[in-house]
Amino acid sequence: MIYVVGSGPSGIACAQKLIAKGARVTMLDAGLQIEDARTMIVRRVQATDRSSWDRSLLSSYKEGLSVSAKGVKYKTAYGSLFPYKDIAPYRSVYQDVDACPSYAQGGFSNVWGASSVTYAAEDLKSWPVTPEQLKQYYDEVFSFMPVAGSHAIPGISERAGVSAFDELKMSRQVLALNHRIQNLSVQPGVAGFFSGGSRLAVGPCRNDASEKECVYCGLCMYGCPYSLIYNSSSTLEDLKRNKNFKYAAGIFVENLKETGGEVLITIRELSTGHSRILPAEKVYLGSGVLSSARILLRSYDAYDKPIFCLDSQYFLLPLISSWATKNAAREEVHTLAQLCLRIKKSSSDQASFLQIYGYNDLYQRALRSLFGFSYPVFQGFFNMLLERLFLVQGYLHSDYSSKIKIELKRNAGGSDELFLEGVRNMKTSAVLNDVLRVLKSMGRKTGVFPVTPRLDRCRPGRGYHSGGTFPMCAVPRFGESDLWGRPHGFKNVHLVDASVFPTIPAGPITVNVMANASRIADQSFQGTEG
Repeated sequence: MIYVVGSGPSGIACAQKLIAKGARVTMLDAGLQIEDARTMIVRRVQATDRSSWDRSLLSSYKEGLSVSAKGVKYKTAYGSLFPYKDIAPYRSVYQDVDACPSYAQGGFSNVWGASSVTYAAEDLKSWPVTPEQLKQYYDEVFSFMPVAGSHAIPGISERAGVSAFDELKMSRQVLALNHRIQNLSVQPGVAGFFSGGSRLAVGPCRNDASEKECVYCGLCMYGCPYSLIYNSSSTLEDLKRNKNFKYAAGIFVENLKETGGEVLITIRELSTGHSRILPAEKVYLGSGVLSSARILLRSYDAYDKPIFCLDSQYFLLPLISSWATKNAAREEVHTLAQLCLRIKKSSSDQASFLQIYGYNDLYQRALRSLFGFSYPVFQGFFNMLLERLFLVQGYLHSDYSSKIKIELKRNAGGSDELFLEGVRNMKTSAVLNDVLRVLKSMGRKTGVFPVTPRLDRCRPGRGYHSGGTFPMCAVPRFGESDLWGRPHGFKNVHLVDASVFPTIPAGPITVNVMANASRIADQSFQGTEG
């Protein structure tokens, strides 16, 4: 039997490929799901004609998502924090880190931003894998993942790895911004940047015969009421209909051992707390970077031996325009990222990636949080401000980002403890300053300027674009893996999540993780089982 650990995007892409090659696959997963009470609210919204959505119904739908002047710390799934719920039978300690594992069915695809741009050659120049070697697997991922974007705006969107995609309308506000910057990338006086429309995993899944499409209700950040934002759980449901696939939820994987050509998986059943061992021909580990690190450190019996997780520095930055988009708050729009910029200064080896968001009602909630009781007094001013406000959600390459030190320890009682500590990178500030200078230069031509005092340089892990704990290399040592994701010392265990990335390029990570997981599954499994 072949086992895949985890139902997040990497595990699902891996399982999908293995099943296509004729393997019999069992997926082991903690499999936490959203609470019934939240599901009932979502169903009420779905069952109600949109014209009849009243304030009370929408208030119930939106509750649970906490917004402050610094933004949203935890993006919820329909008001639920279940993707972040910690059910591990051990203690984790976080120091200067905003990251955690997910034990949810579908992992963090329950709450991701759906951006689906593929890595370019320059992103992979230090990798042992090329874009050409990944192209087949990008195509395979896009065969079951929906892709949408704006046909009206070419540019970075053309690098998404798909030639055909569904139309997704942009807001008037973002179209006006793009119109002002569309020619800047060819002007030599502006440090290199490349712009274009976002590519988003939005729409009915490829095997969904329904005619569902975006209705521009503006609820994207709370969770699409029609489930149009891709979640790997939807592909899991398809896999469950295959006779060669079995899904086992409520399972916590403890460690892996190889003996006699067989992998022994020690699991704990969450419902009973009982442990047992499963024999396996192969194991594909796609449980997420932090969980995979814990499993492998326990498997190696590597206590008090720190490893380092690479991260793509996440930052938030408001932009303010000298021009307004009248009634931006009343327009029917989607509220995911609509425009992307890649910025690369001549002094930097790697590009930075910025996603630009137009109006959504979270801005208003953040302003209310910031100004409190004075907000109603200046309501007119704030309404004018909202017609000029954009938000950048940015990422830096891991070369210029902090790391996370991960260490497994035993406490005095003999129980495991996982320690995670942020380790700052001295290069981060210089690259962020480069980004700000480019945006200021751009602003002189577009009338859109960065609100530099409100730059939020987030703690390591906040953007959940992390990996590289066991990077791929030709001849792996401890803490590394080979080109097929096999950690040093293992022959039949394959890492398929971002743990194997040698670097973390700036920009969307999920579709790239899925393509690499599909590649590993394809190249490590030789065909139909006898």
